[in-house]
Amino acid sequence: GNVAQKFHVRDGFETSFTFTISDCTGSDCTCASTPCKVAGFAFIIQDDSVTARGGAASALGYEGILSAVAIEFDGIQDLSESDPTWSHISYHRSSGAGQPISAVETTTGSNSYTDQTKTINMSPGQSHTIRIQYLP
Repeated sequence: GNVAQKFHVRDGFETSFTFTISDCTGSDCTCASTPCKVAGFAFIIQDDSVTARGGAASALGYEGILSAVAIEFDGIQDLSESDPTWSHISYHRSSGAGQPISAVETTTGSNSYTDQTKTINMSPGQSHTIRIQYLP
């Protein structure tokens, strides 16, 4: 699912939300490891369209959106996206105005960043409170 709301971020913003991973079933779940993990989701800020949607599966709903920034909460390693072997939070942005955003991970690039020292438990039953702050 998604929630779309249009507002300006040029002056900065702060938001927080809590999410809980529910039981994991279907294609959005892998039980190759114990415990099972969910694919994940992304918090997206974009200047494309209120109805813009990115790719499914490993694209986590944001890959391909134009002029966007995404904070990714990823529970499953996908080698095509250069994911680390652990559940992680990462930052991704378009390389320029009108350019599509990519979900490929990196620890050195300016268009994405994955903190190699941080993990997140994306197993069923886990609750997390997230605070996102943007200061221009």
